[in-house]
Amino acid sequence: MHTNEEQNNPQPVRFPKGKQVAPNVAEHYNAELFTNEAGEMYPVVVLNPSSRLIRGEYHPIGYRLNFPKYWGKKTGVEYLLKHCIAEKEKMLAMAGIELEKMKSCLSKVSEWPDE
Repeated sequence: MHTNEEQNNPQPVRFPKGKQVAPNVAEHYNAELFTNEAGEMYPVVVLNPSSRLIRGEYHPIGYRLNFPKYWGKKTGVEYLLKHCIAEKEKMLAMAGIELEKMKSCLSKVSEWPDE
């Protein structure tokens, strides 16, 4: 039987310091895009040697992506490629807008009198 004092002060659960408590780790792959001598791109997918924390969102950095193994290689590489394609399309659109601004500015400058 517990005394009143023991019921109000239960012993805290102690976990080793630095140990992951929640089951939110999984194996991850690293995918990276390379270009061969012919100019064709190809992906290389490598399994990380240790498990890592599962994140809520995964964002590529350049031509690299770290993603959980349960996605599968195909899904991970498709995600990387779609992201890279979207970024390049955005850059092309911005470059087109910038080019039009420069052409407009050039036509205005061309109207200036020579001094």
